[in-house]
Amino acid sequence: MTVGELKKLYPQASYRLSSLPDLPSVVAVSEGSENLFYFLAVPQSEHLPSDEAVIQLLVTGNSRYKTDLGIGPESDLPEVVRAYGAVKVYYSSDAEYAQFSKQPNSKQSGMSFWLQPPTGEKTAGKYSWKDVKKNLCVEAKSGFCESEDFKSGSKLRYIAIGGRY
Repeated sequence: MTVGELKKLYPQASYRLSSLPDLPSVVAVSEGSENLFYFLAVPQSEHLPSDEAVIQLLVTGNSRYKTDLGIGPESDLPEVVRAYGAVKVYYSSDAEYAQFSKQPNSKQSGMSFWLQPPTGEKTAGKYSWKDVKKNLCVEAKSGFCESEDFKSGSKLRYIAIGGRY
């Protein structure tokens, strides 16, 4: 999809440069005061992309958008596990992610989930820490902190859909 095609679907929306954890340069799409979603277009620039730019990634934190199983931002992690199976959570200093045993992906696109820890907590996952004050954990082969357990009250923060490239 191009930026121009997206603008035809959301003609009343406003577009501005923004950032997200792990994504320093994205375009925020809003209608009024409601943030709808963000996108990453190629080629990247310090300016809003042209209508011909191709969208590589869509990210939403808006709970009105849901997967075919009814999962969306703000869904409780136990609900997501019931829908998509066992979870493995990953933490880096930039963001925290979840991968499920029945990950909703296709040959054309992949879906990823960013987590929101419970109120007052730093992480959603229960990790083995070397030094929690310095965010140093026992790293797995992936280079991230990994766990198959999460704290009560953890939720999805963002859902991202991107092409396979």
